[in-house]
Amino acid sequence: MRLISVDLRNFRSHVNTKLDFSDGVVAIVGENGAGKSSILEAINYALFPMSYRNQEELMRRGSREMAVSLVIEIDGKQYRITRTRREGKPESKLEVKQGDMWRLIQHGSQDVNKSLEELGLRSDVFENTIYIRQGEIASLLNAKPAERKKIVGRILGTEDLEEIYEDLRDVISDIRQRESELEGEIKRVGSLREELERAREDLIKKKEKKKELEKGEKELSIKIEEIKRRIEEEEKRRDLYHKLNAQLEEKKKEKAEKEVKREEINRSIASKNEDLRGVLGQESISELERKARVYEPYLKYWQLIGEIQYINNDIMRLEKEIEEIETAMKKIPELEEERSRIEKELLEAEGELKSMERLEGELKSERNSLIKAENEVNSLKNSIDGILKSIGVEDIFALKKVLLEAIAKVDELNNLISSLEAEKKSKNKEVSGLEEMIEILERGERRCPVCSTELSDERIKEVISEKRSEIDELIVKIEEIEKEITNKREELERIKKKADDMTRLEKDIDFMNRSLEEKISEVEMRREKIKNLELKLREKSEKEKRFDELKRRINELNRSIGELSKHGKTVEELSREKEMRREKLDSYRKNLEVLNNEAEKIAEEIRGIAGISTIEKGLEQELEKAKRRKEEADKLIRDLDELRRRLNEVNLEIEELDKRIIELRKEIEDIGFSEDTYSELKRELENLSREKEKTAREISQLEGEMRIREERVRSLEAEISDLERKEKVLERIRRFLDALHEVRNAFSKDGIQRILRERGKAAIEHYSNRIFRDFSLPYEKLELTEDYGINLIRGNERFSIENLSGGEKIAAAISLRLGIALAKAGKMDFLIMDEPTVHLDDIRRENLMEIVDRLPQLGGRMQLIVVTHLKDFETVADQIIRVRRDRSGNSIAEIAQ
Repeated sequence: MRLISVDLRNFRSHVNTKLDFSDGVVAIVGENGAGKSSILEAINYALFPMSYRNQEELMRRGSREMAVSLVIEIDGKQYRITRTRREGKPESKLEVKQGDMWRLIQHGSQDVNKSLEELGLRSDVFENTIYIRQGEIASLLNAKPAERKKIVGRILGTEDLEEIYEDLRDVISDIRQRESELEGEIKRVGSLREELERAREDLIKKKEKKKELEKGEKELSIKIEEIKRRIEEEEKRRDLYHKLNAQLEEKKKEKAEKEVKREEINRSIASKNEDLRGVLGQESISELERKARVYEPYLKYWQLIGEIQYINNDIMRLEKEIEEIETAMKKIPELEEERSRIEKELLEAEGELKSMERLEGELKSERNSLIKAENEVNSLKNSIDGILKSIGVEDIFALKKVLLEAIAKVDELNNLISSLEAEKKSKNKEVSGLEEMIEILERGERRCPVCSTELSDERIKEVISEKRSEIDELIVKIEEIEKEITNKREELERIKKKADDMTRLEKDIDFMNRSLEEKISEVEMRREKIKNLELKLREKSEKEKRFDELKRRINELNRSIGELSKHGKTVEELSREKEMRREKLDSYRKNLEVLNNEAEKIAEEIRGIAGISTIEKGLEQELEKAKRRKEEADKLIRDLDELRRRLNEVNLEIEELDKRIIELRKEIEDIGFSEDTYSELKRELENLSREKEKTAREISQLEGEMRIREERVRSLEAEISDLERKEKVLERIRRFLDALHEVRNAFSKDGIQRILRERGKAAIEHYSNRIFRDFSLPYEKLELTEDYGINLIRGNERFSIENLSGGEKIAAAISLRLGIALAKAGKMDFLIMDEPTVHLDDIRRENLMEIVDRLPQLGGRMQLIVVTHLKDFETVADQIIRVRRDRSGNSIAEIAQ
């Protein structure tokens, strides 16, 4: 890691400071209190803000916000960390540079801090080894041994390996738990297979039973249709039966009324005869006989005149009756034809209404079926939505997309693992090659194994050291690759399981979608059918009105025909009656001619007897009285004749009614309708309908049970398939556990950790002694203890750090700090020192500056940030940053040219 730049706004005494750092030694110089250390604090705050309990104290007085932006480089990539604080609310973000652009990779304090830790930036390591605060050079030596050992272990990587070793124990424990769980689950395979077999057998039985029930339902439907047909025939007979019975009762009632009328006429005739006898009593007749000798021709004349008038009246009446009969004979066929036509229409309308009733029943059945189908649609949709919701996708397309992404990720991981395996193999070959070179050189070979150049002893040692460093780097890289391979394989297994689960769920959803489409199609079909039925049934009210109108018209026609046909007479009967009236009319006309001739003769006789030319009405009082009595008698006689004519008509009508009653009884008998038979058919239809409904319910219940059973079969098949897959997973887990044990043993204290500790400790001692010797202290060298403390060697004596003077202790601490930095320059290739010359005398300060000047030669690419108020450091610095205060008390930092 190295620093690229830092940008401060309202941080401590800095209003707006931006600095770009160069490689090598960067000296930040200025008077005490100028704000030099604030720049280092800003760097520390950007990396580890949690190390400051009260961040508000970092903000420039009077400001409401502050910001620090730090750009660093790790493994060739540049990262920008930005920390801001506005009105007490912190914000953090981490960006990576891609070309000339910055791409956001994390946001939020916790996520940014976690990502920086994954990049190798840890607060305790930074505070104790990289960032040497003013007066804290010896802090690492003064730390407790366990803490110091842990910090240096993290720098060397042994602490990480120990954590891996411990984490692997938990991993193995978790996997063993998973192994135990899988074994427990797999034990269920046998019982699940037995249950699957039972479920399949039960499903077959239910299908057979459903088939039988459907066959029975079909037979019941045929029987029901046959019964309905017979009921329709019986209803037609019943309607005709009731219609004829109504006519029969009407005729009986009409006959009873005629008989009552006949009795009334007979009583009237008896009364008129009695009245006539009163008018033509014995005395009146004797007197009229006496007067007849004188007035007989006169009276006879007027009697004939009266008879002629009476006959003329009858002739007019008969002509009128004949005219009425002829009119009736003409209209009755037309009305009967219209009645026949309307009766046909009525039967058609009645049939249509019955069809409408059947359509209503069908509509009710379709609506029930529609509700059932819609419920099934909703149930399927809810099931699909539940599955999709459980896996966090919106629809099947999103599920397919996730599945395709998982499959693509599996391919990508397989390719990546193959690539990592190849890289690991390549690195192992490089390690083998380097070890072979070292072995050659250690055997005494004087020439370079690569270029065959002659090597000095010192150069051989340097080459061996370089190659061992390369091997260490390669081993670390191989370990990183192996760790990444393990992570990727674990990720691969997770994604494979996810893909398998997704595939199974996709199949389930596809099956449910097919069922859903079928049900939706059924719903649409039934809705269309219901729509058509409702459309047809809209005509029902019109047809009912038409039916009532036709019945009303038939009643009107029956009344009209009855009135025209004189209470039910046929055209033939009317024709015979017309002939009878014509014969009677002819008889009246002949009689009238005879009476007219006789009246003329009497008139001649009267004119001869009376000697008058004209016959006048006006005779004696007796004649007038006789005339009145005669007129009264004539009236009674006419009334009697009318009553006798009416009696004759009533007798004829009663006779016709008797005939019609006999005909109606014969027609009713021929219909053969039985109310018991009709009721029995209705009961049979109800029983069959109930039986069919019961069968339909049983079929529906069976279908529901079958769906549940089919779902259970699919679930069991999926579960068994999943357990069979888990059996394979269990086998892989067992092999993986064996491999993990080997890997864990490799990460143990006696494994890679020991190698790293030995090599790391040797490297730190090597670099620390190179620096320590430059301080010209009266010791030959320093050595590291097991916990990375320091002992100084002089001859055969060892001196503990506690026995050293303050200056000697600071020199030893600086040597250790720089030795650690140089030993791990590949990862921690920069160092920060804040006023490092504190507690050092002039000679030690000069020694330190010389060491600083030679750091690039000692450790290769090294960036050292030194904060000091001494201008002596300017002579060894690659970059000088001067810091001062302006008149407002704000810090100004400028890079010296």
